[in-house]
Amino acid sequence: MLTRYDVVRDALADWESFSSASIVFNPMTNTAPAGTSLASDPPVDTQLRATLTENLSPRALRGAKGRIEAKADALVAELVERGPFEAIDALARAFPPEVVADLIGFTGQVRDNMLRWAQAAMQVIGPMNRRTSESFPITGELYSWCSQVGVTDLAEGAVAAASSSMSRRAPTFRRHPTRHRSRAPATS
Repeated sequence: MLTRYDVVRDALADWESFSSASIVFNPMTNTAPAGTSLASDPPVDTQLRATLTENLSPRALRGAKGRIEAKADALVAELVERGPFEAIDALARAFPPEVVADLIGFTGQVRDNMLRWAQAAMQVIGPMNRRTSESFPITGELYSWCSQVGVTDLAEGAVAAASSSMSRRAPTFRRHPTRHRSRAPATS
């Protein structure tokens, strides 16, 4: 186990000795992230990171600052007008996912499923237990959507939609090992 900062930094830079292509999760999950930035080495990782950096760097996101601040101001004004509110639910759980969904360009049912899919994706990388098993069909929905999504499926002007180069440079997502075939995202 690597624990010291300098040792971890050196290991992260040495992809030939410490490959990300064979991440050890549980046996059911090990194949799912293949081809993604989580489980890739150069040159695939380099291509994926370049696409992400191009569209998610502080410089690239600077233009979204005004929209994010306006959305925050509107939400706070609405909550203050309503009277007392629970800050965790009304702000901390509601606002960040809204901003992320706007930036990526999620619309409709995909937007509604974003948190559910993210939670399930985190659950399946843990040890095999009931919660992990229950999350596989949900991550199957996510992987199914990811394997089909195109720039035209995202909101115009969003970061991901602006990344048309992503479709040219990045590898496609692979289906989740559960082989979930649902084409339409389930509602929450």
